[in-house]
Amino acid sequence: MSKVSQAQQTKKESEFRKYYAILRDIIKVYYKPDLDLDDPMEYNIPRMVERAMAKIGGYLYVDEAHCDFLDGSDGKTATITRNPQKKTHPNFHTLTISNTISQGGTVKGDLRVVVYNDVTEQLEYFFIPKSDILALSTFPKKQPPQIHATYNSKTGLVPKLEKYRMPDFVSLCKQPSTCMEIEVTLDPCLLMMSSTMENANVCVN
Repeated sequence: MSKVSQAQQTKKESEFRKYYAILRDIIKVYYKPDLDLDDPMEYNIPRMVERAMAKIGGYLYVDEAHCDFLDGSDGKTATITRNPQKKTHPNFHTLTISNTISQGGTVKGDLRVVVYNDVTEQLEYFFIPKSDILALSTFPKKQPPQIHATYNSKTGLVPKLEKYRMPDFVSLCKQPSTCMEIEVTLDPCLLMMSSTMENANVCVN
């Protein structure tokens, strides 16, 4: 098997484990208890997570760009990778929350994030207020803005995001939105500058 094929297979297996955990711990508990666990890939799991959030949180599901809910917040899923970042740092694993800022550079609302930890095969939860999203985000070349963090499997912590950690899914859903405030907008020139600085290795995660 080629390296590309192996990487694709590894990604597919990780996604299966992620969707299985979400289906088991969230969807069947809070949204659709009768769903079958045998093949989680046949379901639109991200959409179901958003629906479950709206149901538990008590806000309407609107499914707009960067704003899934009427309270202005946005639901996301992400993954902590099973393989370490480097062989020399076996306890460090990558967590990426993608598409955190709109193409126009606007932070529209808080992020309610369900993270699948592929090391522990468990779910973790983070509520990131919109006021902090811009500072936390990086701007990779040819990719949407993202929040890039590191999980330490020895401590069980994501240092960059620990202050946003929620104890469980219900707490994540019920956390009051901060989105009634003024939108935070990144100047397009700064967006380009951030990307350039990253390419020059000036921006450090």
